[in-house]
Amino acid sequence: MSMYSGSLLSDAAILHQAAGWLDNQPEKYVLLITVVETFGSSPAPAGSIMVCNVDNEFAGSVSGGCIEQDLLPKLQALDFRNTAHYYFDYGIDAGQAHSTGLTCGGNLRLLVERLEVSAQITPLLTAIQQRIPVQRRLCLNTGEVSLHSSDGTGLALFATGDSISRLYGPRWRLLLIGANHLAYCLAEIAHGLDFEVIITDPRPVLTPPPNALPVTLLQSDPEDAVRLHVTDARCAVIALSHNSNLDDAALADALQSPAFYVGALGSKNSARKRAQRLLALGIEQPKIDLMHAPVGLAIGSHRPNEIAIAIAAELIAQRNRVHQTK
Repeated sequence: MSMYSGSLLSDAAILHQAAGWLDNQPEKYVLLITVVETFGSSPAPAGSIMVCNVDNEFAGSVSGGCIEQDLLPKLQALDFRNTAHYYFDYGIDAGQAHSTGLTCGGNLRLLVERLEVSAQITPLLTAIQQRIPVQRRLCLNTGEVSLHSSDGTGLALFATGDSISRLYGPRWRLLLIGANHLAYCLAEIAHGLDFEVIITDPRPVLTPPPNALPVTLLQSDPEDAVRLHVTDARCAVIALSHNSNLDDAALADALQSPAFYVGALGSKNSARKRAQRLLALGIEQPKIDLMHAPVGLAIGSHRPNEIAIAIAAELIAQRNRVHQTK
């Protein structure tokens, strides 16, 4: 088997790969596999997706890479002559757990769809690229696929007796204020957590980011960057500059934006002083109270790498909480 990529790809990257396979090999098909339900110690949550082609190349993951080698030949053996989709139950007993490397056990219910042309996913890709969250709904009775508007929150996957809806939204975006070592440490971690990372700082960059770091570096006013790039509920803003002249106006804008997370580096004392300055800028106290300041979980961090881990942990906790409860 030829493996293309694992689970760190974004939805857009996974669907782009599927479209590319279909465009380059029009006589062949692609399977879209979605985790619909999990039982026991599942390695991937409901809503996880993967695509594979007839050569067993795949992008994405339904298990974190544990079972794909065993799973994909089984999916290729499905008979699609009378249907365009299947439910496929993949169970892990003690013997399978050892052979596949999935030692935690568990069971997955997968929805497997056969795609024939890239036009079947092009509208979905367009919506994601335009940062428009949508629900992709499959009618199980007719096989019809439709796209429906969404606010980008709620469950990743919603199933009824006759339909499956999967939420597709823009990639998560993290805007960092201050181009410094801590920002670069956090950017590296956030990229692995499927965030698009933008760092903004109007000052000359004294410490350039590592060459391989996948980040957009802007030499612009932070408040302008907030207004331009923080456009929906899949955005987060964190001030790391230690400079109130840079941070305050941008944080004021961020607190009035749709961002799901706004944070600022500093001590509890500096957070209190910042709150007073934000009040003077006209920001209401309830909005200020939503800001994570001091930013990050309290794990006794002092080194930049440790602080970045503490911030990333709090950021992910908040992202998951918003995604599950709104």
